[in-house]
Amino acid sequence: MKKDKHKEKEKEDANAESHKIPQINDISARVPTMIDSELATLLANAQRLKLSGSAIQRKTAEFLLPLIEEETAKRKAAKGSSKKGAAAAKRKKAAAEAKEAESEPEEQEEEMEA
Repeated sequence: MKKDKHKEKEKEDANAESHKIPQINDISARVPTMIDSELATLLANAQRLKLSGSAIQRKTAEFLLPLIEEETAKRKAAKGSSKKGAAAAKRKKAAAEAKEAESEPEEQEEEMEA
C-alpha cells in the first residue's frame, strides 16, 4: 500500500512540474525547410510575440527573428535572380531571332541574284 501511495505522489509531482516548466521546442533548424507560407506565418507570429508575448515567448521570438528574416531575404534574392535570369534569356532569344530574321532577307536576295 505504501508503494502505491509513493507512486501516486511521484506522478502528481511529475504532473505539477510539467505544468510549471513550459515545453520549449527549438524550431530554428526547421526554418530553412519551411515553405514560403509557413515562413511568413512564423515571421508574423514571432513579430507579434516579440511585442506582446510572455518573457519566454519574447526571448524565443528575438532568437528566431534574425533566422527567419535571413531565410526570407535569401529566398527573395533567389527569386529575383531567377526572374532576372529568365528575363535575360528571353532578351537573348529575342535578339538572336531578330538577328536571324535580318540575315534571312539578305540570303534570299543573294539567292535571287544568282
